[in-house]
Amino acid sequence: MSSSTTTIPNPPIVVNNPNALKYIICQLFTEALLVLTLILLIPSILWEEVRHIQKNRIRKQKIKKQKADKQTENKLRQEMKLREEKARRLKSSEKAS
Repeated sequence: MSSSTTTIPNPPIVVNNPNALKYIICQLFTEALLVLTLILLIPSILWEEVRHIQKNRIRKQKIKKQKADKQTENKLRQEMKLREEKARRLKSSEKAS
């Protein structure tokens, strides 16, 4: 004896109430709009976040560079002051002798 399984297809959904049909169509349309909105908005939001992160990174790099430049500038100024001081000392010692 062979057992064969037969699947009975689900009967089609019949909606006789026109208001219910309108409601179902509106629900499907609303869901489709939501899905499209999400599909279009998510990449845009992600792109804005990436741009924001890049701007912050660039700003921090600029601040670091400015601090480094100021430190280098201050070191150069100190070296120049020391050289000028040494030159003054040499001149004053030459005048004294």
